[in-house]
Amino acid sequence: MSHFDHVQASYADAGQREIRRLRDEVEALRGENKALKYMVERDTAAIQRVRGACEDGNARTVWGGDGQVWTVVDRDAVLNALDGDNDA
Repeated sequence: MSHFDHVQASYADAGQREIRRLRDEVEALRGENKALKYMVERDTAAIQRVRGACEDGNARTVWGGDGQVWTVVDRDAVLNALDGDNDA
């Protein structure tokens, strides 16, 4: 094998290693993306359940003495709504 052939083969091997490394990195990123999508869907569902609990009469408005308005939500209703994450 000539020096040129040896160098060319070395570059080809390095290129194949880089392709494999990039392919592995892409697969890892796809896995992370899938996990992030699941977390967004889970958190969105939790937010919707909490909003539903608030809209089901578990929230009330309280007028503060300093002119501020507070929305008070039944703690148990919110915790029960969040427990929906454990149903999966």
